[in-house]
Amino acid sequence: MRGLRVFLVGLLLVGIFAVNSVLQAADWYYVGKSANEDTFFIDNESLEKTSLQAKLWVRKGSPDGTTIYYLMGMDRDSRTVKVISRIMYGPNGEVLEAGAINSEWLAIVPDSPMEWIYSLLW
Repeated sequence: MRGLRVFLVGLLLVGIFAVNSVLQAADWYYVGKSANEDTFFIDNESLEKTSLQAKLWVRKGSPDGTTIYYLMGMDRDSRTVKVISRIMYGPNGEVLEAGAINSEWLAIVPDSPMEWIYSLLW
């Protein structure tokens, strides 16, 4: 049982490092700054888009120095968004949280950063 736990922890670390190297090589495009001074970027290289849906990485930087990378899904017809995965880094670059979220589809709020991204895609 201990061997399985060690293997799973090792697999998680390899996954985090692999995602981190992908995020560092990304082509970030500035989207805007929210009222609370969070900055939003999208990764053009990660974008997978059809006429109906899109999947891409979104980076949110906060004034306190934390950075969160979200793997997002967007649906064009229903104007909804969902978080598939999330990685949060602290001000010193340490991983604070990482993992799959797979949230429900949520309505895109008017004049929000998600609507800005939606408008860029379609």
